[in-house]
Amino acid sequence: MNSKNMLSEKLKPLRVVNNYKFRFYRTLANDVQRWVCCKKTCNAAIKYDVNGTICEQNTTHNHEPDDLQSILRQKVSNSAKRKAVEQFSERPSKIIHSEMSSTALSVLDSNDISLIRKNIHTTRMNIYPKLPRDFPQLHATLPDVINKIQTKNNEKWIFINDVQNNIVCFTTQINLDFLKQCDSIFMDGTFSSCPFPFKQLFVIHGFKNSSYIPLFFSLLPSKCHNAYKTVLDHLKNHLCDYIPNRVFSDFEQAIHTAIKDVWPTTNLKACRFHLGQAWFRKMQSLGLAKPYMKPGEMSEYLKLFFGLPFLRPDEVDDCFVTDIMALLPPNNSKLTAFTDYILEVYVREDSRYPPSLWAECSSSITRTTNACESFHSKLNSMFYHSHPNIFIFIDALNEIQTNGYLKMNCTKNSRVNKKSIEKEHFLAQQIQYYEEGEINRLEFLKSISFKFIPTKF
Repeated sequence: MNSKNMLSEKLKPLRVVNNYKFRFYRTLANDVQRWVCCKKTCNAAIKYDVNGTICEQNTTHNHEPDDLQSILRQKVSNSAKRKAVEQFSERPSKIIHSEMSSTALSVLDSNDISLIRKNIHTTRMNIYPKLPRDFPQLHATLPDVINKIQTKNNEKWIFINDVQNNIVCFTTQINLDFLKQCDSIFMDGTFSSCPFPFKQLFVIHGFKNSSYIPLFFSLLPSKCHNAYKTVLDHLKNHLCDYIPNRVFSDFEQAIHTAIKDVWPTTNLKACRFHLGQAWFRKMQSLGLAKPYMKPGEMSEYLKLFFGLPFLRPDEVDDCFVTDIMALLPPNNSKLTAFTDYILEVYVREDSRYPPSLWAECSSSITRTTNACESFHSKLNSMFYHSHPNIFIFIDALNEIQTNGYLKMNCTKNSRVNKKSIEKEHFLAQQIQYYEEGEINRLEFLKSISFKFIPTKF
């Protein structure tokens, strides 16, 4: 007798015997289980003993068996629905593939897969409240959700619901206590994983013992100075007297102004990763991306610029004028436009982003929010489309918070990876050679720039 197990539409266990579906009815004496046909008008039934062996059966049905295709479709669909609830951030296609057997692959068609995908979506949507259409609806919904949503450590998760400024912040008391122990913090934003009606997810990471940990998450209605300042004011109010020694962020003037408004004495630094991104985007706009990538004189010249962040701020201007401009190939309008851009925006002391913001002669390689970018990439991969359902988003953040608890525990015995140690050793060695006069400034610039040129933009 051919017998298989599967789930019903309501995710209850079923047994399929010769393509007839049976549901559990009740437990009899001696723990014998009685299973009856899923058709209410059919009297067919099977009894199983404690070992799962059939001990009695009436398999005379008053209807035809289900066809194999519909059984397999229901089996895959209902198993996928269960997994979709347990793994809410997993992509439907991956869930479906994991549930497909070789038999299902040979029987089901594209219409079946479309139906299964639709069932997954419906199942997930039924878990959450009705989606808010605007900020008033959102803020009206959140009070009912705030006390229900807790982290795996039973901490309150939605920490701030600022109705007046349309800002929602997520953190825990453990996160805030850990943040107070961090000498440096990193800030960065992302857009694709930000749920409607917000415009940006703004994340603050703590850095301790070579570990970056996301600790404070904010959904913002805009990228303006007021939004950033409001978030930082909220954070400051919950951190009491804590003032970070150093704050790293990308090259966004609104963030810089907000940081200085909230923590005037904090040492603000811009991230090398975003600096490289900005310079490469300028190369692209000027048609210099291909020459940069192609080995040759122009490529070597352009790569020199990526050594500037490793100089002392007071050296950058002189190095740019004396060393880099002296090597500028003649009669090249694109290169001239690029050097003018670097000089006006980054090199002069009165420029928008002066060297004091991004240059530092130090062997530390932590001056980058690249780890924050990696976090955003991981977060984005948790959703199967951009701007996800806000309640799915909240659950995804909660999952990240669970990993954050583990990371905080790991900082007690964290180890720097071998590649980072090697980079810092090389950098320290080159700085020593330069300061002791074994290599000149241009040689130092070349050695550093070719070792630390950005590989991803």
